[in-house]
Amino acid sequence: MDRLSAREEKILELLLAGASNKRIARDLNISTATVKADMHEILRKLNARNRTQAAHWGLENRFRQADRPRLSADRYSAGVTILVVDDDEPLAYATATFLTRSGYDVVAANGTTSALEILNSGRHIDLVLADIVMPSGQPNGIAFGRMARMKQRHIKLVFMTGYRDLGIDASELMGKLFYKPLDFEFLRTEIAAVLAA
Repeated sequence: MDRLSAREEKILELLLAGASNKRIARDLNISTATVKADMHEILRKLNARNRTQAAHWGLENRFRQADRPRLSADRYSAGVTILVVDDDEPLAYATATFLTRSGYDVVAANGTTSALEILNSGRHIDLVLADIVMPSGQPNGIAFGRMARMKQRHIKLVFMTGYRDLGIDASELMGKLFYKPLDFEFLRTEIAAVLAA
């Protein structure tokens, strides 16, 4: 495998955090065309077919390179099940993997429709981490949060979005809101606080 350049590693890191090509371009002060070209090169170097495979490789190797052991479970993570709902597969995978390594039991769904199937199965869920914006034809994350609470009243809700201009009324949310790209360490601390409340 060819070695990734410093910029390619930064692009992969931002991809793992859920950043879009536009956000990556803005953060690195490069054009979106350059991001696309670099992403193509990353895929070639990693022998990956798509962004999801690249994210999987980045997550696995990023933890290995840092020689990072499984994160120890804190008193709030043991036996707690989190449902991660995000239509962005690389981010959903990275988030689920991080939370699993933090000691949580994690179930991931690539949209609210499949997340509803998980809830309808009767599986116990302690906390839902849901993206607000979903593809057309699916309930948005806020509507899903309401449905989840109707099915399991005890569920704690945490929301995320990459869009700061949604004009969200905070009283609609019934839970905390985080903006992408996610800072996983901060998210882990905030989830623990929500669960402790």
